This record gives sequence, structure tokens and C-alpha cells, in this order.
Amino acid sequence: MSISLHKPGSWEQTGYALDVIPGNHRRVLLTRINEEFRRDFNSERIREYEVSTFFPKLAASADMRAYAADFASRGMLKEIGTGLTCDSVQIALRFPGGNMVEPNWHIDGIPYAGNGVTTDAGPQCKAILGIYLSDVEREGDGELQIAPGSHLQVEEFARKHGWSTLRKGALPEVQNRLSIWGKAGTAIIMHPQMIHRVMPNRSTNIRYAVYFRYYQR
Repeated sequence: MSISLHKPGSWEQTGYALDVIPGNHRRVLLTRINEEFRRDFNSERIREYEVSTFFPKLAASADMRAYAADFASRGMLKEIGTGLTCDSVQIALRFPGGNMVEPNWHIDGIPYAGNGVTTDAGPQCKAILGIYLSDVEREGDGELQIAPGSHLQVEEFARKHGWSTLRKGALPEVQNRLSIWGKAGTAIIMHPQMIHRVMPNRSTNIRYAVYFRYYQR
């Protein structure tokens, strides 16, 4: 299956691009996650899972790293650069009826309530590849919402106020917002400083997604 990259504008300006992963990869990823429900689901850790990753062993597995390398080799990250290595995988699920309160905007790698990130976090990744593993086609499906171009706002905000202010949870005001819709397999390549949030899931199904974070080595 060929990959067709949709360019909403230049990567430098918008901070994101849309793509599609092959159907066989989507099915295998979804199957592996569902297998973990049978093997290793602990409902007492649900809050921890929601702000970090479901099934940490699977997220850190060689299988997940192999998929991350394959996506990069297909050219999905060619606009960002070469020599990118995936050092972090997050399995992100949203259950029906969960997180019904409108969520806060945030940046990955910047501390906010409950996410476990400390102010001395390591080097920021170069790109985030997010993939829907289930259909997200209408409001209330647990959709990702981004603020296009906000990575530039964040840079300017940091120049004026310092990165330490961002690390305390302050963000520039969101000026534009865009909900990402698509069938299972829809992928978004996103700048790591993109302001974003995940909306509530009011559907009848679990919303499955996985995020690969790539670093320059």
C-alpha cells in the first residue's frame, strides 16, 4: 500500500502533516493491544495508564520499535530529517464515558497535573507520529485536537518569558484549533511543541491510538 502525504501547508508553518499507515500494520497493532487486555490489564492503574501509557511492557517492546523504524523508513518523517530513532511509544486508549470534562491544552514533555513529567525531563523529541487504530470520524469520538502553528507561538513565548515559565504550566493563548478526523490508520506527524489535547469519548467504543516519539541521534 502506498503512502500519500497530505500537506496542509509547510511543516515549518503548520507543524503537522497527515498520512495513512498500511492496513496490515494497523490490524497487527490493534491485535497486540487487545491481546494485552487478556494478559495484563490492571483496572487499579487506570489513571496511571491514561497519563502515561497502557501496557508499558508492550509499549517498550522490540515489536513496537520495529514498527516505528518501518514507518520512518517509508518516508513518513522525511520532512523532519533523517537518522531519527523512536525512543518512546505511548499506547493511548480512551474509554466510553471517560474524561467527560473538556481537557486542558498541553505540550508533550511539559509538566501538567498528573502526567508524571518532571522539570528536568530529557531532550525533547523531534517529531511525534500519532496513529488512530479505530475510526474517529465525529465530535465525541475521543479525537485529537491541535492548534496549528502553535509551535511557533511556543518558541516566541519561550523567548519572551523563558522555558522555565513553560515548565511551570504556562502556555500562550490558543488562536487556532483543528480536530483530526479519520478512519483507522489515519496518522498525524506533529511538531513536539504543538499545543494539543484529546477530547472526551462519548461514543460506544474504545478509541484506540498509539504515539511514536522520534529523537535525533
